[in-house]
Amino acid sequence: MNTPKAVAEELLALMRDREEIKKALIELGAVVADDDGLSSYSGKIRGLKPARLKIFKDQQFYQWKDEVLPDMEVDEGYTAANLSWVFGRCPNLVRVPDILGIERAVNLESFIQESVKVKKLILPDLPNLTSMRSFAHKASSLESVVVGAMPQNASLFYTFAECASLRSVTIGDISKVTDVFAAFYACTKLQRVKLSLGADMVSNAQYLFDGCEMLEEVEGIIDLSVATNISSLITRCSNLREIRLKGVGRELIAFQSVALSLESVRYLINEAKSVSTGTVMYLPQSLVDRYPSEMAELGKVATSKGWTITYR
Repeated sequence: MNTPKAVAEELLALMRDREEIKKALIELGAVVADDDGLSSYSGKIRGLKPARLKIFKDQQFYQWKDEVLPDMEVDEGYTAANLSWVFGRCPNLVRVPDILGIERAVNLESFIQESVKVKKLILPDLPNLTSMRSFAHKASSLESVVVGAMPQNASLFYTFAECASLRSVTIGDISKVTDVFAAFYACTKLQRVKLSLGADMVSNAQYLFDGCEMLEEVEGIIDLSVATNISSLITRCSNLREIRLKGVGRELIAFQSVALSLESVRYLINEAKSVSTGTVMYLPQSLVDRYPSEMAELGKVATSKGWTITYR
């Protein structure tokens, strides 16, 4: 049986504990008024966020084993931030943490390369970025990506290659990209891509969409006016309907893209460059079967520019 003295001692101990918890909450940034009851403290504790970890070097969490990492921020002193391989080859990581200051990144090469459990990625505008080479190469569970404008980025080399679960990608301004070699190579479940490649910039577009068997639509203009390599650009893309290829001036193999819309082909031929006589466009026979008169007229336009169209 509790005596009055024992009850008083318990109340005093409870008051001391309350004051200690109050001090601790205030030290962690919580707002605690003098008249706030103990019952309000649980909500204040739940409202506390852990301190963000500082990113101050490349490869900082390379091969990290945890499934979840806390939110982070790029260290203020890390001005030209190189974030290459920061989360590369993390076998259990399921999400990329929110990163304050990521817009200061100049390099995101292999950022989540071979991190096989990350499913979704959203990044803001990256005004200082110059390279995304192999950014998510073989991130085999990645399903969707949204990235803001990257007006200084020069490379999408292998950026999303062999992302076997990837279904949609949206990318903002990348008007200075010159190398898109195999950017979406063998993304077998990819259905839609939204991006535009700047005028007179892209030199290498080899294997850009090669092996994207489920790809249906590429929204935006793919300007190839100065490209010196476009081989296997859209090979093994049997479901591709909509794509706007501008300034094509080299042999184009597109006969495997049997679902190409008439508008896609009309744009391709009307916007193609004049070439040396005999340069070939390989187009699917299904176009002639579906649109005989339209393809006859487009054939004349192609011939006037020096092209030979071969249907297969």
